[in-house]
Amino acid sequence: MGTADKSGFDWQMHYFRAFAILMIMATHYCGVFGFDGPDRFFFRSSTIFFLFISGYLCQHIFNRRPQTPQVYGMKKLANVISPFLVFSIAIGLMRGDSPASAGFWRDVLMGRMQLQYWYIPFVSLLFLVSPALCRLKGSVLMPLAAVSLVLLSTFPVRPQPVFALAWPHAFHLYVYFTFFYLLGFVYCRRKVQIFEVLKRNSVLLAILAVLVSAVMPFAPALGLETAGLDALHAVHKTLLGAVVLVVFDRVKDRKVWILDQLAKCSFTLYFIHLGIFLQTVKLHDSAVSLIRIPLVAEFVVFCAYVLAMLFAATLAKTVLGKWSRPIIAA
Repeated sequence: MGTADKSGFDWQMHYFRAFAILMIMATHYCGVFGFDGPDRFFFRSSTIFFLFISGYLCQHIFNRRPQTPQVYGMKKLANVISPFLVFSIAIGLMRGDSPASAGFWRDVLMGRMQLQYWYIPFVSLLFLVSPALCRLKGSVLMPLAAVSLVLLSTFPVRPQPVFALAWPHAFHLYVYFTFFYLLGFVYCRRKVQIFEVLKRNSVLLAILAVLVSAVMPFAPALGLETAGLDALHAVHKTLLGAVVLVVFDRVKDRKVWILDQLAKCSFTLYFIHLGIFLQTVKLHDSAVSLIRIPLVAEFVVFCAYVLAMLFAATLAKTVLGKWSRPIIAA
């Protein structure tokens, strides 16, 4: 652990990105290896964190160096869409799909080559309006975010994790997640005031996050299934994210190596982790069997997965050099 030395670099949000990818990896780890409880009542809907970070960074970068919509679009094309296409096409070819079929390209473009890829076509449509959002006056952005929150509160349904433009799937998908994207813009613009409130109330926020976690397993008995549980996930991620931001603020002047590396390789880890989980089920079972305490075993094995994938991503980044970002997003 050293001193963070990049002048003006937002280490707090950088570390929050590391937290976000760990939460997303954890939810898929639970899904693949049969831990429905922890996933359903803690990790699920962690994509919320990525939406918040994307909105925040969009406004943060614009504030430091305004970009034309054309430049913004080209950067997203190179840094997000390009690696998404590379990984999607590679996965399709590895599983034996024919690139000569229309179905192959439909699955690529709709993010269906792997479960988590739905996020890229989903957020890409938000990217189209992001340059305009950066330029909105506060008197317009704030009411827009408020309307988005009202819609989320009215229709708190998260559909299945696939991207589709069919009604009402697309409506619920965008209603559920768009508020958190806009919240990132709002937080960036009012960070000093909002963070002061979060910091003063961090203990209360932590207690509320724990209480929501404790309530979620009893959602069916309380009549909070489906929309009610999805609403609890949204509230839980909001509270948890606020607490984590306060925690990372305390180390923002230090360079925490593991958090820094996870953040730098977060998108690469996002693209590769589920496929690796799915292809190594037997290896996972063998590794877990070596440790007698199940909870400890799963934690150790999950950490081993994270470190192994981080090493692979770092190695690939080194080998690819300047081409690493459009190919593996690192």
